Amino acid sequence: MKKTLIYAMALAALVGCGGGGASRPNYPAIPMNRVVVVVAEGAEQDGLFSITSTGNEATRHATITGDLTVLDVDNSGRRLLVARLDDDGTEDLFETSLDGTTDVRQLTDEGFGEIDTAQYSEDGGEIVVAGIGQGDVSLVITMDVNGGDQVRVEGVATQAGFLADGRLGILGAPEDETGDDFVGVMNRDGSDVQSLVPNVIEGSIDVRGDRIVFSTVEGGDAGGGARVYALDVDGGGPVAVTAGDAVDQFPVFSPDLLSVYVNRQGLGIFSVPASGGTPTSILDDPDALYVVATR
Repeated sequence: MKKTLIYAMALAALVGCGGGGASRPNYPAIPMNRVVVVVAEGAEQDGLFSITSTGNEATRHATITGDLTVLDVDNSGRRLLVARLDDDGTEDLFETSLDGTTDVRQLTDEGFGEIDTAQYSEDGGEIVVAGIGQGDVSLVITMDVNGGDQVRVEGVATQAGFLADGRLGILGAPEDETGDDFVGVMNRDGSDVQSLVPNVIEGSIDVRGDRIVFSTVEGGDAGGGARVYALDVDGGGPVAVTAGDAVDQFPVFSPDLLSVYVNRQGLGIFSVPASGGTPTSILDDPDALYVVATR
């Protein structure tokens, strides 16, 4: 499920794929213990905010106006992964400073049909990006943080994130492109693909530690709401995080894995215990689009 928005940056600064290990100046940082959120603010403009886990304080960090999607924030709180929509309708992955005007580096040169997810590893040294590649074939690429040592896996998954054991948690697509997606795991080279939860419809995943949280439409494509589930990849079935007829989507774990933040369509951002429970509103704004990351 695509997160669409637009992000302001000086694209004249874009450099060649890889970046050559550029240094990282000391840009202003998003504070720790924050939930990073994108909020629609009008025609061709959104805002990048961080809020506390209780929603009692919000800080604005950027105005979003361009053809990019913010996908992750690094450990320093100063660097962003963004997908850029090019004039030919394809996308590629870039890393930029939080201010969006300097030290912009192109990390892929694939011409993705669509980038769904991109994530820094826990130690910040690696990146995984996933989506639809050329010829409408799903594509996952792992790389070092400078865009080097790329490993490509085609035809398996459209979303991916790093697990603590070195594997990838994935939103997988059937190889014959029939049937519904699945939540599962695979090695970084695409081997040993395992489906853990079948029949995931219009899903979105977040991967952290040894856990995956995901959303899926209930009752088929024309069904009512979308619900969120969490699971431990080493055993045990998925646990319902949300319930009811609301449309809960784009789930993201808190750093301690005890909470999940979701976009409840038309209502804003909610915090829910990862074991399931009553959702608590932390951003009462129908224009809130999704949580980028938690710190």
